[in-house]
Amino acid sequence: MSDWRSPDGHPVDEAKAREMVKLLGRPSREFLGSCCLPLYWWATNQPDEPVLGNGTVTLMKTPSRVIGLTADHVIVGALEAFDGGNVVMQLANTSAHDLRARIIARSSSLDLASFSLDGLIDHGWTNHKPLEAWPPVVPQEGRGIMIGGYPGNGREKVSRKGVSFGFFGALVIARAVNHDQISCLFEREYLVESAAVPAMPPNYDLGGISGGPVINVLESPHLVTYRLGGIVSEASSDLELVLAKRADFIKDDGSF
Repeated sequence: MSDWRSPDGHPVDEAKAREMVKLLGRPSREFLGSCCLPLYWWATNQPDEPVLGNGTVTLMKTPSRVIGLTADHVIVGALEAFDGGNVVMQLANTSAHDLRARIIARSSSLDLASFSLDGLIDHGWTNHKPLEAWPPVVPQEGRGIMIGGYPGNGREKVSRKGVSFGFFGALVIARAVNHDQISCLFEREYLVESAAVPAMPPNYDLGGISGGPVINVLESPHLVTYRLGGIVSEASSDLELVLAKRADFIKDDGSF
């Protein structure tokens, strides 16, 4: 949106912000990728056993337990495929055949779902760890947020049962925050490109990042911290728009 400006009194102007984003692009992307995993399902009765669909799961350690958070429509797609037979579900390299039994809470109206990660979190997920800062914090309009996930466009079948996922991450502005939703646009006039983090192609299909984290970038005079703000619900390639559901509905036991 062409009328955007930095918050009043902010010590960092646009030129300085662009330089900072170039420096922080790679570590920010690595941080985002470390707190989420792909959930995907593939057919066992078709040639080459193709992947039928995928979403993203955000890993969260609350004061009570370790949970996976995703969009409810991802759970719907996974379970419908699984119930049809001849389908395997996986969370990264781990079987998710007991996903239904692990579900803690689901809400179609919020498009949020949570499930237990008990016994899974140390299952060979190198370089991945849950977010631990609790509770979630609602993003502020006009402030920076980070979003990430595993788009289906970035996945590649590398063997009979092996799938490689490309990760997508971006630092954007929370344009609108209402009672349950966060929205942001990929605004090309503010795009910062670097060798470490190439620019997203125009109208890139981000289907598959649903369930990914929306992370607040919280500033104090001497410190920058990161807190969960939301869970991605929808990505429009035509509008280059991402919608997410606020995460402050989530209680520390995983219920809503």
